[in-house]
Amino acid sequence: NTAGNSAVKFTVTSGSVSATNSFTAGGITAPSAVAIDSTGHVFIANFNGNSVTELSSAGAALNGSPFTGNSNNIQSPTGIAIDGTSNAIVTSGLGYAVKLSNSGVYGGTYTDNTLQGPIAIAIDTASRTMLAGFTTGTSGSGAVSECSSVGAAALASPVTTGVGTPGGAAPRPAERR
Repeated sequence: NTAGNSAVKFTVTSGSVSATNSFTAGGITAPSAVAIDSTGHVFIANFNGNSVTELSSAGAALNGSPFTGNSNNIQSPTGIAIDGTSNAIVTSGLGYAVKLSNSGVYGGTYTDNTLQGPIAIAIDTASRTMLAGFTTGTSGSGAVSECSSVGAAALASPVTTGVGTPGGAAPRPAERR
């Protein structure tokens, strides 16, 4: 709930979707993306807060939340994904994605030194990270880059043909997290 600075939990019963709780803990500010790890912890990218909030499955803010990375290097995040060891990888308007441990400890950046505005992220079961965004920071010049599990670019250059204005990223179906 971007306008309400909250995260809303939904349940599905007999095909009907209903809101069950609204959570505001942990510095949620204009949330733009959400991801859930294998323990049920909820990670929220806070676009206006330049941070990541981590909530328990019950909606309580976890210790230290919201997280800003290293020297506040998360700016206007729009995408977030969880890797196989429950690290959150969040896009940053500074031109890369930032890795945070499940306790908010900064773990480095993912970049190919070309992608200037990653807006979406996906991680496959081999921890390869796909970043979709812009090469010049403006719409119409999109790119998709693949980074290895340690953040170095796996491709010589990002794919730009036919990308235009990217709005999301997803791993191959057999390799989703």
